[in-house]
Amino acid sequence: MSKKNRNSTKTSKHHRLPRSKGGKTNEFNCVMLNPEVHKLWHQIFSNLTPTEIQVEICRTFYGFDESQLRDVRTENFLDLVMSITESKDRC
Repeated sequence: MSKKNRNSTKTSKHHRLPRSKGGKTNEFNCVMLNPEVHKLWHQIFSNLTPTEIQVEICRTFYGFDESQLRDVRTENFLDLVMSITESKDRC
């Protein structure tokens, strides 16, 4: 078996809510990822939670103001982004 094939079968435990932010090590908070994907995730997002990532995307790429950012934490996040971005001029 080549080195590449051996590495592709390894997995790495990723906490959805980081342990540093109170996340537990259990089946509801952990997913198993390819180690390379896990490493890249943390290089890109550090230890941000999914909600914190959503907020940063909306602030940085869509120019959301504070009142719009309050709605980012809703279940309808993608609908919210689409409704706001559809009304803006496109490049």
